[in-house]
Amino acid sequence: MTALARIPKREEKIVPTAEAQEAFYTAECADSFVHATDENYTSEATAIAREQEGATRERMHRSRIAKVIIWRMISVTITMIIIYVATGSFSKSTGVTACLHGILVFCHYQFESFWEKINENHKEKD
Repeated sequence: MTALARIPKREEKIVPTAEAQEAFYTAECADSFVHATDENYTSEATAIAREQEGATRERMHRSRIAKVIIWRMISVTITMIIIYVATGSFSKSTGVTACLHGILVFCHYQFESFWEKINENHKEKD
């Protein structure tokens, strides 16, 4: 019998053996399980990443505020000393320094926020 004789005719139906059907079903189930597991893993990993990103942003925000406050304390001290030396009056140097640095703290924080937004926009474009 030649190889051509084994080819079924069009009207004949090919029925897979029970073993073939079981193997196909097992492979299909395994593929579905892996796919579902991948989707679950991906959604869990995404949720964890988002949570960590939120925590990181909060830490960065607190760090920025602390950095601004510490620098302002140093700057206030330097400014007060310079104004006291120039005017010779402790009350004048205190008033001018307090007013000046109140404005500067606000401006510095706004500048940091603006700078961060610019960097985020550049990252989104890349």
